[in-house]
Amino acid sequence: MKSIVLQNLVIGNEGRRVAGPLNAEFRPGQLSCLLGRNGVGKSTLLRTLSGFQPPLGGTLLFDGQRLSDLSRGQRSRMISIVLTGRPQLSNLKTEELVALGRSPYTGFFGRLGEADRQVVTEALADVGIKALAERNVATLSDGEMQKVMIAKALAQHTPVMLLDEPTAFLDFPSKVEVMATLSRLAEEQQKIILLSTHDVELALRTRARLYTFGEGLTEVSHEEVKRSVDVLMASTTALRWSRRTNPKLTKKRCYNDGNGLFFVSLQKRNTYDRMGKNVGRRALRRQRPDGAGTSVCQ
Repeated sequence: MKSIVLQNLVIGNEGRRVAGPLNAEFRPGQLSCLLGRNGVGKSTLLRTLSGFQPPLGGTLLFDGQRLSDLSRGQRSRMISIVLTGRPQLSNLKTEELVALGRSPYTGFFGRLGEADRQVVTEALADVGIKALAERNVATLSDGEMQKVMIAKALAQHTPVMLLDEPTAFLDFPSKVEVMATLSRLAEEQQKIILLSTHDVELALRTRARLYTFGEGLTEVSHEEVKRSVDVLMASTTALRWSRRTNPKLTKKRCYNDGNGLFFVSLQKRNTYDRMGKNVGRRALRRQRPDGAGTSVCQ
């Protein structure tokens, strides 16, 4: 797999446009994170890339081939996906569930060979859940089940992995561990791994490429995202401080700079830093370029 290319891709649900046109290129050896609030199109893009739903327009190329031209068998050997919802399964052991990832290679009867069993064992080890191999999946916590589904995707041995909020149900140490594992797998196995997340600070702990939804799909640097987070934190702290000292300073505005990054200021003339110090109107102009943003919340 050399690349996934989006050319003026328009995505949506049931004919309703959600985002686009989107232009981007994802290459092997890279972990890429889609950042953004609910409803901007992160999950819709992942479902479109997986072939679960067709694009509304534009072109989607996998190694120069249109996704729509690939058979279901070809897709199953090329793309694995982990969704947020917990699968409704019972009477299966963890190892048996992970082994289902080998179904594109095991034929109609799903008989595992020695090589298939080795792949399943390695997938369990990569995610750190070998100790759960004999557990019934009905007894697993949400966090454990999420790790099992990631292991199943690894067992599928595809060059592309798509994950929708893969750390949603995990405690913080497990989140860090999973993100580190995905980053390592992308580099060591030269996979294209693309995931969506709301956890910006977690994404910043990795070397992942970061993308935001604004006018399109825009790659942003870690430094840009850090600045946006710092401004948000400063405004939140200032807002709490101001409510104790000046009841009139109780509203805030959020601005989108056009790249999906949000800059927040207090509604009055003066702006306060995270320590509650009045830094004046000039600071507001530095944080929000005139005319560059549109109000997205009050």
